Amino acid sequence: MLYARDLTGRVYPESGTEISFHGGSHHAEDPGRIKQYAQLNQYHVKTLAYFIEKLRSIPEGRVKGDRHLAFPSRTVSSSNLLLSILDVYGIHEHSFGDSTGRIEGLVS
Repeated sequence: MLYARDLTGRVYPESGTEISFHGGSHHAEDPGRIKQYAQLNQYHVKTLAYFIEKLRSIPEGRVKGDRHLAFPSRTVSSSNLLLSILDVYGIHEHSFGDSTGRIEGLVS
């Protein structure tokens, strides 16, 4: 699951660190930076597990199938899709990852 484009400088303060994925991956074998990068990765695995459990506990949604939705690359975040899917399951958040809005026409 992609929370943001890996090359962005997006940070996740909730993880307890101020490094980005891309910046953190350039740790130069520094033990302190490796620890921060591991902390960031652990945070993301935990949020993914939380998301999966939430989805598991909610009845099936109304997402239309049998179609291909194409959006301009680098302008529509995959987090917009995830934010829209949360709505389907009754989880109404203001944002998700680096989302900029919701995907129109996703649900029937």
